[in-house]
Amino acid sequence: MNKTSMTKLVIASFIAIASVGTAYASFFDFETAATGSHAALSFTDAGVTLDVSQAAGNFEVMDLTGPGGPASWGVRTLLPDTNFASVIIGNFSQPQAFVGVEAGDFFADTDTITLEGWSGLNGTGVLVDTAFVVYPSTLGIPGDIASLNVFSNGLGTINSVRMFSIGAGGDSNMYFDNIRTRSVVPEPATIAVLGLGVAALVRRRRK
Repeated sequence: MNKTSMTKLVIASFIAIASVGTAYASFFDFETAATGSHAALSFTDAGVTLDVSQAAGNFEVMDLTGPGGPASWGVRTLLPDTNFASVIIGNFSQPQAFVGVEAGDFFADTDTITLEGWSGLNGTGVLVDTAFVVYPSTLGIPGDIASLNVFSNGLGTINSVRMFSIGAGGDSNMYFDNIRTRSVVPEPATIAVLGLGVAALVRRRRK
């Protein structure tokens, strides 16, 4: 390998190392989805794909133009099938360090909203983190938005989430929107190992 080729290899290697450490913040607001009933939908933003489905049956993409939702939600939002404890599942194309979601209702019954972050796809593996909030009947959108967040930790990273609510009547009737994520960034030690590998390669080629 000549000197020019070696220089290109080193430059390319350090570019690759820099790319590994990049954190991509993704945002999913469902504005491109058609209204109506869906078995599954897929969305991509900032290099991350989110596949949405429901544990059983279909979920709805609702048009909020008539009832009027929060301005930050736009005119499309997710609504689970209103059977008891219907669960919306979100699978990510790569591990996430953080996942957040917003939820709300139109002054209906009191609901307990839950967001779970799982290490495996389809809500399987290890339950990494859980967030829940009680949304009383005195609250309602567009003014009152609940925000739930889950984080990776010593139990693992997040590869899927489960979103659901249980109301006083047992129905799951909360609207979900504005899913936010941040991809996992490798630890500094991992990047340092990659750098040492490149340095060792350069030294070997010089001998």
